[in-house]
This record gives sequence, C-alpha cells and structure tokens, in this order.
Amino acid sequence: MKNFKYIAGLVYKTSNIMLSHIENFLACNVSSNNFKNPPLFIIGAPRSGTTILYQILINNFEYGFLSNLHCFFYGFPSLVQFFLRILNISVSCIPYHSHYGYVSGFLSPSECGSFWYRWFPKSPDFVEYVPAGSLRKMRKVLIFLERLFDRPLLFKNVYNSLRLQHFLSVMPESKFIVVKRKIYYNALSILIARVRISGSLSNWFSVKPPDIKANSPYEEVLDQIAAIYKYIEHFINVYPDKFLVIKLEDLVDNPQEELIRISSFYPWVRTSRNYPRFEGILNSSEVNKDLSVPEINTEKLKALVIDRFGNLDSYP
Repeated sequence: MKNFKYIAGLVYKTSNIMLSHIENFLACNVSSNNFKNPPLFIIGAPRSGTTILYQILINNFEYGFLSNLHCFFYGFPSLVQFFLRILNISVSCIPYHSHYGYVSGFLSPSECGSFWYRWFPKSPDFVEYVPAGSLRKMRKVLIFLERLFDRPLLFKNVYNSLRLQHFLSVMPESKFIVVKRKIYYNALSILIARVRISGSLSNWFSVKPPDIKANSPYEEVLDQIAAIYKYIEHFINVYPDKFLVIKLEDLVDNPQEELIRISSFYPWVRTSRNYPRFEGILNSSEVNKDLSVPEINTEKLKALVIDRFGNLDSYP
C-alpha cells in the first residue's frame, strides 16, 4: 500500500510538472503581455479572516478564481477553465464554511499552494531572489488564465503576503486587499491551529517570516503576525494606491459598508447580485471567541499582547 501511494504521488506530481510546461508554452506564445484588469490578491496573516473575505467577494462579485478542481491540475489550471467554459459550468454560491483555509467542494475556492510553488520555493517562505524569467512566465500564465475566465482574477494565499516584492516587480498593476484581525484573537487562533493541526503548541503553523527567534510559542505567534504586517506595511507606504486594509471585525459586522469600500478600491469587477450575500451569518463576537484549549494559557497571551501592543483590541 505504501509503495502504491508513493508511485501514485510520483505519477501525479510528474504529470503536473509536464502539464505546467505545456501551459507555460501556450501562455508565452498565445497570450498578450497585458492584463485586461489588474489581478487582485487577498493577503494577511494566517487566521486573520482572509478565507471569509475570499468567500464573500466570490459570492458578491464576478471574479475568476482557482477552485479545488483547478488546483488538482495545478500544472495546467487553464485547461480546467477551458472545459468549464465550454460546458458553461460556473459557481452560483460558495458555502460559508472552511477548515483552516480549505473550503470543501470541487468548485469551491482554493489557496492552491501548489500552483504558486511552480514559481516560488516551498521553503523558505520568504526569498529575496526569484529568477526574472520565471516571474515573467508567471505573469504570462495569469494573463492566459484571465482570458479564459473573461473576468478579473482574484487570488487568496497567505504565503503571498511575503512575495509582494516579486509580484510588484513583474505585475505592477496588481491590487492587494490586506486583512487584519485584533491581534490577541489572531494569535490565539494560530496557537489553537498549532495544537489541532500539528498536535503540539511548539510546532510552527503556516507562513514563517525570516528571523523569528522568540523564546516561547506565545512570543513566536506575536512575532509572526507583527513581521508579516511589517513587511506588508513597507509596500503600503511605497504604493498606497495599490492596497486596501480591511479589518475582519468591520467586515463581519458591516459587510455592506466594507463591500462598498472594496468596490470603490477595485471598480473593474461587476457585481453578481445585490450584495451582501453574507449579512447575519457571523458577527465579530462569534468570530472572536475566547476559546478554552487546555494546552493554551490565555492569560499569558493576554499579558504579552497588552505589554507589546497596549490593549487586547489592538491591531498589528
């Protein structure tokens, strides 16, 4: 059984590598060098609310996005989109449920990490240098995808939060929505993910910025969040018109108001219905719960947050 799984995994990976060469060839020889609309990226710290924003935007606006089906064929997602378009298959509504960023369903939105690993290394999460030729191929593939979707592209992947210098170098027309959450609840959620996903409070979860050298898991997650937003903040200061900051608590409490802000920031997309298709499903008191997990000392976390950021309502 182990040998079968190994062989199946190897065949799957090899097949996608071969498919990626075909897509790169087609994209570089068929697509133009210009987007019709700026690609839009949702970024932020893990467990900050990026997934719920992804779902809300897809349910209220007409974006092209990578689904779980596209991601299964991550080497050639444009082929998947070609057949979906031929068969006139589209998504009517995305369910508002997820499990640590994963939304079940073939056509539900995906972070699709494997797609981005075609151009970026799996480790480390932050790299200073990516070959310019590789980035140009990425641009061509995204333009090719946009033509097949015939809609503006929307991507959500928190690892892209540490790739801004590369995106802006090769796709300067890009736009970014930055999601922030009250830092105490963001940190608590990451700690819970460490326990539930890896089984230990000491094991790392999700995006790892460089030079994190904390003395405890509590300090680690606070450093993780702070470092991610510090990196993002640099680019906000340089390109303020390319970024919109959304607070999770405002999004779930006042979705209509936040969607109006987003549509003003990104006017290229059409509304798919009278938004918001979300109101009343969640609010900030439900999102930010002081969950009790035996392995986590919430009082210690609260004390660290107050010491470093002033109060528990602070944002990174």
